[in-house]
Formats: sequence, structure tokens, C-alpha cells
Amino acid sequence: MNALFLFLSLLLITTTPVQRLNDDIVWNIPTDEKMVAITFDDGPDILYTPDILTILKQYDAKATFFVVGFRAEKYPDIIKRQMNEGHEVANHTYKHLDFRGKSKQTIEEEIKKKRRCAI
Repeated sequence: MNALFLFLSLLLITTTPVQRLNDDIVWNIPTDEKMVAITFDDGPDILYTPDILTILKQYDAKATFFVVGFRAEKYPDIIKRQMNEGHEVANHTYKHLDFRGKSKQTIEEEIKKKRRCAI
């Protein structure tokens, strides 16, 4: 439950949402405003992700969800909800392998397999 309180605290200090242009990756935005980028890793999770989405919607906040392929296949409705509600859905590989010591081919296959997931 402490994570939920931390999350709510972060929501209270968010300001104007950041928009992407031309589907390019945004690394930073020059601004004088205080901003927070909200990200979640390794989902979707059937227990927590729906509640997180409900809270984000309540505060009209957007987040980036780094999803793992095998979980995306297991919970496609959650992925669709994330996208329909305007969140960024990003590739966190298929099985979230530790890439240290893995061959280039293994790493490429892991990333490509996630891209092929049905969402």
C-alpha cells in the first residue's frame, strides 16, 4: 500500500502533459515547470494495473507502461485499455531476460518477439 501512496503523491505534483511529435522518442522537454514522468514496468498485472489505470483516469494523468510480451498476450484487454485511455505502451521485451552475456541474436529475437505480440 505504500507504493500506492507514493504514486498518489507523485500525481499531485504533475502538471501539463507532455506530447510527442512525429512518434519520435522524447528524452527531455525544456520547461520551467515542475514535471514528473510516470512509468510502470513489467506489466500488465491483473491485480494492480486496472487499479492504477482507474487512479490515472481520476486525475487525468498519463503514464508510460513498459509491458512484457508474455503478459501482454495473457491480458490483452488491459493493454487495449492502456492504449484507449491515451497512455504510452512500450516494449520491455518478451520475457524480460537479463541481457548480460546474451548473444546479439538472442537479444534481437527477444525484442522482435515482443513486437509480434497480439495486442
